[in-house]
Amino acid sequence: MAQTTHHLRDLLEKIKGDAQRALALLPSGDELRSLCWKCTSCGHVKHFTRPVTAAVADQCPKCKGDSFQVC
Repeated sequence: MAQTTHHLRDLLEKIKGDAQRALALLPSGDELRSLCWKCTSCGHVKHFTRPVTAAVADQCPKCKGDSFQVC
């Protein structure tokens, strides 16, 4: 009986670890991603092939501004 309980506990711990790793792969809600970012200074729009964060659109190629908003 103790061996069965130990085996069940190990199995549940493995499931818990797998679930935590899967949740870590999901994007967090506070990290906004977009296909395009618009420079707040000059209005230049940077386009991407997949949704990225504002940190990826780090500098405007036209005015060298560093603040973007979702377009």
